[in-house]
Amino acid sequence: WVQKNRNKGGIVFVDLRDRSGILQLIFENGSVSEEDFEKAGRLRSEFVIAAVGTVEARSGAVNENLATGEIEIRVNELRVLSESDTPPFPIEENSKTKEECKTIDARIENYVAECFGQMPEDFSDYEKVKYIYEYIIDTTEYKLESKDNQNICSVFLNGESVCMGYAKAMQYLLLKQNIFCTLVNGTALHGEEHAWNLILLDGQYYHVDVTWGDSSYMVTNGEDFFSETPNYGFFCVPTEEISKTHTIKSVVELPQCIAWESNYYIKEGLYFKSLDTEKIAQVFGRAYETGENHLEIKCQDVVVFREIYGYLIEEQNVFQYLNDEKDTVSYYEDEELLMLEFWLK
Repeated sequence: WVQKNRNKGGIVFVDLRDRSGILQLIFENGSVSEEDFEKAGRLRSEFVIAAVGTVEARSGAVNENLATGEIEIRVNELRVLSESDTPPFPIEENSKTKEECKTIDARIENYVAECFGQMPEDFSDYEKVKYIYEYIIDTTEYKLESKDNQNICSVFLNGESVCMGYAKAMQYLLLKQNIFCTLVNGTALHGEEHAWNLILLDGQYYHVDVTWGDSSYMVTNGEDFFSETPNYGFFCVPTEEISKTHTIKSVVELPQCIAWESNYYIKEGLYFKSLDTEKIAQVFGRAYETGENHLEIKCQDVVVFREIYGYLIEEQNVFQYLNDEKDTVSYYEDEELLMLEFWLK
């Protein structure tokens, strides 16, 4: 039985319900005949079908809520055994009534209203993206076992999610602000399935990974530091930069991402092309003036990174930029990403 059909143009995803549970089928031009591909696009809930294909590891994010969530079937042959009228109610487990759906919709809209209600009306698109990025991180905790973690309800209703929930929440809110945003599936870290966003900002495409901006995700995945402030290492970066740690697995070709103009570090004056002690003083001074206890800087290349790291850390000149001799500072360095982070106490 067909449970759901998602027609993406050149590819059709079908959730098939049978004795094994729910299984995802993929119909793609080239894998099936043109006739079967057209039939797949017309499938509706409760159609009875038979399909022949190849079992593969999921090319997108793994659905941990399904026993078959790590696999999918790439269909080569499709037969429609019986068509069906639209049922008067969903024939599936855990389906929600109209009243329950209305309640959920209202709670989602309350979240959206609270989020947008605190955002200044004169914000630029860059400022809107940055604000929404920070808002999701501030109101969400990364939890592998979170409920509904493959959709926006986990973020908007429960305040906890995994990468897919973070990415879909970012997409939902940015589209509400008329800023183009789509999902990107792939892998990260040690080959684990991951999801993030591709956005269009001031005419240029950028990758944004909200999940990696939340330190609760880093702690869950074995990092030994925690910060209450967001990390901006993957906020508006080109493909070349995100490919250092992420591998894109897309069924459609993504737009070229080569721009740096809206990158966080460049926009916020935290990008260093050389060892500039005056600029370092300005960065630390601005953090103290605004009451921030956390700051990040990014370097143009490994030569600049090592010069600044040597100057601030190895030669311990970082202490001359603290407000008081009793102040302390901790740091985190990432030479691969050419970043230094500091926490002021």
